[in-house]
Amino acid sequence: MQKFLFTALVSLFTLIYYDASANAIVDELDLIHSLKDEKIIDHWQYNEYKSKLLTQVKHSKETRDLGGTSIINGHVQDTMGNPVEGLRIEIYEIVGNNQNYLLTTNTDPLGDYSLGTLNAGTYVVYAADYPDDYIDLLWETTAPINCNLYGCEVPLGSHINLASASIINSIDFVVEMGGTIAGNITDASSLNGVTTFTAKLANNDTNNIYRFVAQMNESGDGSYIIRGIPDGDYRLYLEPDSNSPTPNLHIPAIYGGPQCNGCSRMVYDGIGSLLTISSANALTAIDFSVSLGASISGNIVDNDTLNPLMEIGLIMVFNELNINLAYTIVYGTNYDAAADGSYFLGGLLAGSYYVQGGDLGREFYRRELYNNRECYYAGCNRGDGDPVVLSALENRVGINFLLNKGGKISGSVTDNLNVPIVPVDGSSNYVEFYNNLEQVVGSARIKSDGSYIAARAMPAGSYAARTGSMFFGNLIAPYINEKYNDIPCAGLSCDLTTADITVSTSTTTANIDFALDQGLSFSGTITDLSSGNPIPNVYVLVYKDMGAGTVKFANWATTSDGSAGNPPAGSFEVSGLEAGTYYARTNNGSNLPFFGLTPPPPSAWIDILYSNIACPGVCDVSAGTPIVLSTVRGTNPIIDFSLPQGATIAGKITNFSNNASIPEITVNIYDAQGVFVSSTQSDNQGNYISKGLEAGSYYLTTSSFDVLVDVKYGDQPCLSSCNPLEAIPVVLTELENKTAINFTLKSDFVYGGGFE
Repeated sequence: MQKFLFTALVSLFTLIYYDASANAIVDELDLIHSLKDEKIIDHWQYNEYKSKLLTQVKHSKETRDLGGTSIINGHVQDTMGNPVEGLRIEIYEIVGNNQNYLLTTNTDPLGDYSLGTLNAGTYVVYAADYPDDYIDLLWETTAPINCNLYGCEVPLGSHINLASASIINSIDFVVEMGGTIAGNITDASSLNGVTTFTAKLANNDTNNIYRFVAQMNESGDGSYIIRGIPDGDYRLYLEPDSNSPTPNLHIPAIYGGPQCNGCSRMVYDGIGSLLTISSANALTAIDFSVSLGASISGNIVDNDTLNPLMEIGLIMVFNELNINLAYTIVYGTNYDAAADGSYFLGGLLAGSYYVQGGDLGREFYRRELYNNRECYYAGCNRGDGDPVVLSALENRVGINFLLNKGGKISGSVTDNLNVPIVPVDGSSNYVEFYNNLEQVVGSARIKSDGSYIAARAMPAGSYAARTGSMFFGNLIAPYINEKYNDIPCAGLSCDLTTADITVSTSTTTANIDFALDQGLSFSGTITDLSSGNPIPNVYVLVYKDMGAGTVKFANWATTSDGSAGNPPAGSFEVSGLEAGTYYARTNNGSNLPFFGLTPPPPSAWIDILYSNIACPGVCDVSAGTPIVLSTVRGTNPIIDFSLPQGATIAGKITNFSNNASIPEITVNIYDAQGVFVSSTQSDNQGNYISKGLEAGSYYLTTSSFDVLVDVKYGDQPCLSSCNPLEAIPVVLTELENKTAINFTLKSDFVYGGGFE
């Protein structure tokens, strides 16, 4: 029996919640968080799933007694001054940067509500009654603000500070009607309604972000409606409905855009027709006509017994760039006595895919790629698997996963006073595990109590463990990361090839604990060389001098954008360093050491070493000016950079067969000696751009998918190898913006079939 991811997560959460286990509830929220960390779901899907999960248990909390002595009262009316009866009011407690749901009430016939038995603390209150016709609101000291629960930044003015035995009145709302969007989803051939999708609505206003999910008509005719939409411009797209009792067979699509797997990413890039809501207008006949897609099916079972899993299996489909495009859940025998381990995943476009199978970390199974390739953790390269190439409407069977078991590692991470280290920005801290080749083979997210356990099992053997994440770039500032046992290791500045931890099959090696000390730091400001203006969002990468001409990455920082509550624009601080000699360089977002981090678009400045030595792309960082940190804390030397502006190369990548744009193609840039400088990637319109280049000659090549043949600039194919110096050179003068450096890619069968 298989269902989509959200259904399984809701079921798990609901089952465990009614066991009244507070720790289990935290475990399930941690699971959702880890899926976001692994980029299985994006930030907005995370908020949506979390909100829906909480909705499953809210009813049981509506009348519960929190044991406090404080009360919040308020009133709700419409824009005509009429009381609004039965509107849902939700209250959340602010803990750090997180909102924790507490309880719900509804307004009475007079529009009044009361939230009682609250403890002293900081709260926010929403008038949010999805899916009614009113716009969701968050209470604010000046006036309630439009705030969709799936993606809302909560200003400080919305915080309600509640003392013990106190009553706060007049937390009032004036609600207004929003717009609506309605339409039908039908099969392109039969014109029958399609009920396996849900329509989702998104805007791209970073200052006021909304995500809405449609209410589907239960009649099964494929009709949908989205209500309570604030004024604005939106794009609409389809995703497989996680609550559908039958598997999806149709290809998702964007309204006014293409068919797509993983449509949400394309919507965020501006693909699709704009739908404008103004003055609570109603848009009708916003229809989709969808086509049947290809499918993948098979079994996920225990390799030794061939029995289905007991807990939960997860099948994920990726493209070559490690981007998840689709997934399906496989219930084990603990949830369905008739489970046989079979799965089906439909609605796929023709193309080349990499398929991954594993459990959700609750058993000791090792995750793998098809066909029988290890993939221990989120950072594995899915392109190492065997591609599954689908033609249109192809039903590929036998994509099976016979999972082997391994072991895990657990322990705790605290400061040297045994206090858990909780990030102030609401992110997560991590531990990573390494084999003797210094390769990451596993990771764990550190919980709020300081404990951790490996997210997935690893093969039996010996490993090293280090705090911090080189996948996400989270290095637990301002603490010095450590390798177990008590070895300082800022970033990668230690020997991770030696193993200290033994892992056995079906066993958790426990008590691998860390106690971290705070480190030294330095700070500075990055400005434009010509104007002197500060530059926000520039990466500063720091490397430690290991002696004998060797440097290793140690830590990093990003310059501030100067927004409210942040340091001045252009300023940065690198912390968590032990005493020693370091080198620093800027980075405009290309060639970052964290391949799980998505950088912003490249900047126009040429990267430099400290102090003011050009370092575009790859360079010898030890040629920079040394930064020497002593054992005395608080000296915090000032290290400033001034960046010169550089030249730009831009172009477009299209398909030889139909001239269609090709997204997510990497363009590699090499200097006149053939040394790699940087890389960039085409967007969903096929456009790419690389900025911050010095004057000189450059050679460009592509890195694409298995079904396409890479080329050197000039469109000469890379059939067996790709020597960039054989490309047509692109010559740049200082500050030149060179455009139309285009590439045309062909399918591999064009060459393989002898047509060239």
